[in-house]
Amino acid sequence: MDIHPDFLKHIEPFDQLIKDRFLSICAHILKYLPNAEEKLGYGVPGFFIQGKIVLYVACFKHHIGMYPGSEFIAKHEADLKAFKTFKGTIQISHQQEIPFDIIKAILVDRGFVKHD
Repeated sequence: MDIHPDFLKHIEPFDQLIKDRFLSICAHILKYLPNAEEKLGYGVPGFFIQGKIVLYVACFKHHIGMYPGSEFIAKHEADLKAFKTFKGTIQISHQQEIPFDIIKAILVDRGFVKHD
């Protein structure tokens, strides 16, 4: 998988486990959105379709942050109980499994992927 140079720069300071988790999330998003444009927005790696943000994803020392917006979080509150959430943010601790089903739900909710 080719990854945008700015995304590689974003994950450079982190250990391999965190890099692998980030890259796995990116691969999952690009599986559903192969034509997504990868670029930084507000200094955060993001996936865009026709100039519209689909999802921002960022690495931190203790978690990966995904930024689907507060509407998604309110709508899927029950599905997100295992994660820290606030103001449009989902925090995935590095001790937690990556919630690929939640990532797909975000893409569906944003209208870029059809629901199965």
